[in-house]
Amino acid sequence: MFSNSAASLSVSKLARNPLRLLLLTTAFGAPLFAQTSEISGRILDSSKGALAGAKITLTRSETGLRRTTLSSEDGYYHLSLLTAGSYDIKAEREGFQSRTRTGVVVETGVNSVVDLQLEVGTVSESVTVTESKPLLETGTSAISHVVENKTIAAMPLLDRRSAQLTRLNGFVVQAGAGAGATFAIAGGRGNNANYLIDGGSAQNLSLGVATLQFDPPVEAMQEFNVAVSNYAAELGRTGGGVIQMTTKSGTNDFHGSAYEFFRNDALNTRTFFASAKPVLRYNLFGASLGGPIRRNRTQFFFNYEGKRQTTATTQILNVPTVAETSGDFSADAYRITDPLTKAPFANNVIPASRLDSVGAKLAAFYPAPNVPGAPSGKANFRSNLPSRNIADDYVARIDHIFNDNNRIFGRLLAEPSHTVTDSIFPTPGTDSFGVLSHNYYYNAGATWYHNFSPTLINEARFNYSRRQALSISAGANTDIDQSLGLAGINQKFFPTVTVTGLQALGNTSQQQRLQTPIRSDQYTDNITLTRGSHQIKFGVEYRYSSNVDLYSPSAGGSFAFNDTATGSGLASLLLGWVNSASRLETYQLHTRADSYAAFIQDDWRVSPGLTLNLGLRYDLDQPRWETNNRQNSFDPLAINPVSGTSGVITFSGINGLGKYANRWDKNNFGPRVGFAWKAAESWVVRGGGAILFTGAYDQATPIVANTGFSVQGSFVSPDNGLTPAFLLAAGLPAVVSPT
Repeated sequence: MFSNSAASLSVSKLARNPLRLLLLTTAFGAPLFAQTSEISGRILDSSKGALAGAKITLTRSETGLRRTTLSSEDGYYHLSLLTAGSYDIKAEREGFQSRTRTGVVVETGVNSVVDLQLEVGTVSESVTVTESKPLLETGTSAISHVVENKTIAAMPLLDRRSAQLTRLNGFVVQAGAGAGATFAIAGGRGNNANYLIDGGSAQNLSLGVATLQFDPPVEAMQEFNVAVSNYAAELGRTGGGVIQMTTKSGTNDFHGSAYEFFRNDALNTRTFFASAKPVLRYNLFGASLGGPIRRNRTQFFFNYEGKRQTTATTQILNVPTVAETSGDFSADAYRITDPLTKAPFANNVIPASRLDSVGAKLAAFYPAPNVPGAPSGKANFRSNLPSRNIADDYVARIDHIFNDNNRIFGRLLAEPSHTVTDSIFPTPGTDSFGVLSHNYYYNAGATWYHNFSPTLINEARFNYSRRQALSISAGANTDIDQSLGLAGINQKFFPTVTVTGLQALGNTSQQQRLQTPIRSDQYTDNITLTRGSHQIKFGVEYRYSSNVDLYSPSAGGSFAFNDTATGSGLASLLLGWVNSASRLETYQLHTRADSYAAFIQDDWRVSPGLTLNLGLRYDLDQPRWETNNRQNSFDPLAINPVSGTSGVITFSGINGLGKYANRWDKNNFGPRVGFAWKAAESWVVRGGGAILFTGAYDQATPIVANTGFSVQGSFVSPDNGLTPAFLLAAGLPAVVSPT
């Protein structure tokens, strides 16, 4: 298998109500059917000759699903677009005994080959065979592995999430630590698999890393298929494997469950070197119910799962003494130097008249040391850091059969969640820990299958996805900063202050980021056509991708103080001797990037023992753009009028430039060729090759091109702090956005 990737760039009311969303989805004729599962085979007489015109009836008694078709002139038949489950298949033709094969298992993403032989007799005479062993997959060159329901239910899984079992495949390697759904498959890049749930995309938007956004609870999963190579042209946008997941559906009988899993520090023991047990409260609970709404017509399935987790990790920090925060370093062995005179301060004490008004207020936010005997600034403050996580998962599905030619089903995935990590300093928001992560993910789909004839089927699908990712530090949207008197910053945010040798003040990662809504919709329409020994499928796909992002990593300013000029980072803070400082606060950016695809696939059963899989896929990714042209780029050839050298920053929509961040790549034609040869009764030889194209972006790009569309500036000492970048009391120098 060969791969080639395209060039990469160098909360509404409805969304908050999962039940309302489910009802709306169902009302619109909703839903997704399981993907690419099928049964095919050949009808033969007693002399192994082909029987044309035999009627094949496929029945799933659990739901009442019934499909019929006729064998071709060469005896071949094909029944596609099936939900995973157990089926009975019956073949009958005038002048022959009917033959029924029961218990035929159809798995997600698998073509099950069932050949039936009819004996001469009357139709009233019948032969029934019960399936007793797994079917050999002889109709496809794809290398794949199905993880069955009993495996999913029986394996011990962290947080009972299904996708971890992808690692059961021998071609899969976990990418990074932990148990998340991040894998490198069949030698491909990590984070480059294509995830489908009930046929619809469950991935991040095209502007971001192609990760799985909803990892289904065990209780809601039927099975999933991990295809690592030679898969059909219908499956694209991957640099490795394709993971096709199928959720549970209801049946004609009621089935339900209720469960709870918990862990608690009361049941644990401390480790040998720990003085106490860490706090742990973990509860994972839920219930499921499935059954008929109308027997043989309409079934439902619903699963709710909640997670409540409280932990507390011990933090050991370096903080100054109370005396030091007021400028008294007399108890310290090192000398504090006056950066103006280069001479030591008398008695190692900074006079009160020399204290910077802002720096002294910032230093006062440090807590007093609480570890007896620990020297100043040396692991002298200990505290528990509490964190609380609340998550709710919903999986709901409704299957409905109108008649033999029209079927639908609706499916909703929902996960609202939030995690609160507390502050540990006396004034909340002044340390690096306090943060709120408030997220949700909703994915609803709709697929309608219409049989124009037994050999011509249309599959129309719509997949709706909305996500929110908010990260709000405890120092955001407070009035703490207003009391500091620090100018030149956004007063709604407490600043980030890093001090050499000591724990930082304020959030050191990002003070706030608001991504909402993140939209990633999918529209597909496929047609399946059976002609003799050819199973032909062709279709189109469109993915809409947008991200509304307000990024404030250092809106309250970021200030750094070292010990170069004073001998102490804290002394530099108290004197307002800034080594470096910056501010970044973007405008609201509404970025977009859509994608288009078309494919055709011919699975040609050349002979009873040989199948060719021939396909061609075309992918077209729209380059990143921003709805208000708030996007910069770079021209490496233009001459910079200031420096006279090559290289100029450019801006979308200005000086004749278009709105796109990079050129279109319109040459992504990916052929697929494969074969499956049944060499013997229990042997199949497979082979093939393909050119694959991943999405255009392999990293998150919603906010990378904000130069010129943000409040941004940075200031650095010319001599590593001997001379200050500026004095803190004067405030951050004016930063304005260019026009």
